[in-house]
Amino acid sequence: MENLIKESIYKNLNINPNAEFAKSWGKYPSIKIYEIINSIFMHETGPKAIKSLNRGSRTFNEGMKRLFPEVKLAGRAQTWKWWLISQSDYKKCSTCQVYKQKVEFSNSKNTIDTLDSRCKECSKFVHAKNYAENKEYFENYRKNHKGEQKARSAKRRALILQRTVKWSELDRIKNFYKNCPEGCHVDHYYPLQGKTVCGLHVLDNLQYLTVKENLSKGSKMPEEHTTTNKNIVSIRNPSSPKSYIKDIPQRDIENFILAGGTWVELAEQHNFSKQGIRNRYETISGKKCSEITVKPEKIEISAEEIEYWVLNFSWTRASKELGLSDNGLRKRYTKLTGLNPKTIKDRGDVAKLVETRQT
Repeated sequence: MENLIKESIYKNLNINPNAEFAKSWGKYPSIKIYEIINSIFMHETGPKAIKSLNRGSRTFNEGMKRLFPEVKLAGRAQTWKWWLISQSDYKKCSTCQVYKQKVEFSNSKNTIDTLDSRCKECSKFVHAKNYAENKEYFENYRKNHKGEQKARSAKRRALILQRTVKWSELDRIKNFYKNCPEGCHVDHYYPLQGKTVCGLHVLDNLQYLTVKENLSKGSKMPEEHTTTNKNIVSIRNPSSPKSYIKDIPQRDIENFILAGGTWVELAEQHNFSKQGIRNRYETISGKKCSEITVKPEKIEISAEEIEYWVLNFSWTRASKELGLSDNGLRKRYTKLTGLNPKTIKDRGDVAKLVETRQT
């Protein structure tokens, strides 16, 4: 087990175990990274570990600063062994005293690593023991809190209705639930109650997970939860999963765009893609995004204005003053007069130009 923990440390911290930790000095040979980590695991603390390799504390401190410049231990229980193990995929259960993978532990807000100090098996045993010793208390609690349980169930049903869009394939979704393998749950790949993004109740967002994996996943996003159970049955692998942004009202989207903001700016503000937020608006409003896009006002320019600026200055200056591109201004002049724009300067002053247009 110790070797598995060390391999996990090297992998997660991207360390080459055969790299040099400390250079040779006098009669003392160089120290490799795997040697110092092996010594830390054997002697618990850094000073004892480096002393066993016949080197001083200065060598150890300088080497650890080079390897982990941002790490600052608080002392006492926070030893280098404790920190290295916390960076691995394993954790020691406080009850059975066995190192297990972190997925075997429940989440907890009361610990530094946000994981329960007991593994799930030990916690299950403790909870079962507490229930057997206090069965009457738990039964009374369940009876007195039936309303809360019904409220949670109602909230879940409401969420599913709220996340069901017009194009959801309800018949296929029913069959998906009906064909769920024994010992598995139907899980929403993107959770219905995500912190930043909420998934839709559509077929592409459903997958089969074992009961254990589904309960450990909770409302985490896919990138926050690493699935390690080999018994997982998953048939979901969509190229473009459909999801929508949580809690952005239709009015807020329209006000932002009408105020001169762009779809890209709105998407960046809510940490989402441009197309995703456009889809969100069309879903909740039933309108097309182009209906709220602010269109520039049509610029009214007369032939006389164009002739004045071109005769006295140039086409470049005219385009800047009149607010159109050089090519757009020439097309506008041709449309207004039916004449070739190149002949403006050839025909001389404004009086001649007026006569040419009248004839």
